[in-house]
Amino acid sequence: VLRRTSSGNYNYESKRDSVLLNSMTVDSGAPKGSFTFTAPEFGSYRVVLSDPKGGASTQVQFYASGWGFSPWAVENPARIDLGLEKTEYMPGEKAKLQVRAPFSGKLLVTVEREGVYYTETHTLDGNTATIEIPVSEKFRPNAYVTATLVRGVKELEPGSAGRAFGAIPINVDRTANKIGVEITAPEEIRPLTPLEIGVKTEPGATVTIAAVDEGILQLIDQKTADPFTFFYRKLALEVNSYDTFSLLLPDVTLGLSPPGGGFGARKEMQFLSTQGIRRVKPVAYWSGVLTADAQGKATFKFDMPQFQGAVRIMAVAVRGKEFGSSEKFTRVKSPIVMLPTAPRFFSLNESVIIPISLRNDTKKDGKFTTTVTVSGSGTAAPMNSGDQKEKPAEGTKEAKIDSDIPDGSEKTIYFVVDTADETGAIALNITASGNGESTSFDIDVPVLADLPASRMENVGSLKTAGTELAIEDPGSYRAGTIHRELYLSKLPLIQFSGKLEYL
Repeated sequence: VLRRTSSGNYNYESKRDSVLLNSMTVDSGAPKGSFTFTAPEFGSYRVVLSDPKGGASTQVQFYASGWGFSPWAVENPARIDLGLEKTEYMPGEKAKLQVRAPFSGKLLVTVEREGVYYTETHTLDGNTATIEIPVSEKFRPNAYVTATLVRGVKELEPGSAGRAFGAIPINVDRTANKIGVEITAPEEIRPLTPLEIGVKTEPGATVTIAAVDEGILQLIDQKTADPFTFFYRKLALEVNSYDTFSLLLPDVTLGLSPPGGGFGARKEMQFLSTQGIRRVKPVAYWSGVLTADAQGKATFKFDMPQFQGAVRIMAVAVRGKEFGSSEKFTRVKSPIVMLPTAPRFFSLNESVIIPISLRNDTKKDGKFTTTVTVSGSGTAAPMNSGDQKEKPAEGTKEAKIDSDIPDGSEKTIYFVVDTADETGAIALNITASGNGESTSFDIDVPVLADLPASRMENVGSLKTAGTELAIEDPGSYRAGTIHRELYLSKLPLIQFSGKLEYL
């Protein structure tokens, strides 16, 4: 019936009138039971299973369709309800389309996506039909079955709908092309040890494996690649359907609909807050293109650098039109966690305090020895509890500090690095050992001059064979850092050589 709502609109309401067709008893002693029921005619059916003692019940609803008439529940007289008997089809099969229409008339059935792939017309004498549609490869990965029903002019009644429309997606050869990818890797390893990754997939598949620091991936919100979802994602219906029915029989506005509302939310990137800048090599390894063997196995092995944290292992497999992907996490952790903090560069003739944080995760208390070895023009010295630098002997390149650290605790110790009057680089090798465990850390720090590099150019002519070219104001330059170049030519263009080199 057509009822008027409180807002002034008119809606169709359908009242379901259930009729008991059959009743039977299923033995409850067995874990599973079954029964047989044959639908006497087209329509909607409901099976209810109930426990008379406990009162628990469950139900399932199904439709029996064909060509004819059935009292469907009509919520919208301008919409056709469509149904398919399967969730996915293979090319060459025939899909059975169930049509539940609000009235009889001329029915146009099409299969569409970017264009119209298939059409057929039927005369619908009742309000239900079952139509077989041949499934084509063009439907991959999905298409849309649409149905347009037009009522005859002589059958129109005042206030009734003259045409109805419905659409339903049909999936073709999607999940059958998803292959499994299983990653085998240790749950936890130590820094500076090999990490071997195994992948199990379909034989002959092309495989790529990547292992990347999870912190880097979270900074850029990088997800694991999923080629199956990309190539077999549900594609939108791009065909627009039009008709002139509204021009022949214009709709009468019965009232204004209440305004809608809502808001759009943009997903924001989640950035990690780093507590300090650490000089570490980023963990980002890629296996290149691998081929799974006859057992579907592929392996990738690399040496883990000095790193502490989680590594995401991502594997992608491709075989023809089949795709698959997977991910797994491996934690890289050392029983002795060491975090040194060094400047980005050293200056000439300066003393720099290097703090080193040590954490004992060896499951017992112990004494730990931290050693700093300097390579290059510099020396190292420990700092005692009074923060007084203990000056090492001349030429000493190694300094040590012993520390007592309880299990699960952390302690910060300090070293002093002295630089010389020489530019270049200083390499720091820091090791910590105790309780039968050890760890190390390498840092390369450049030594830069305290004055910026400058360049001067003088152009002139030589009148005699022997001429001395003196440096103007030599005291403004640091000794040992002056580099001079001399260009001679008979051509006047030599005066532009320095400018051309600058360009």
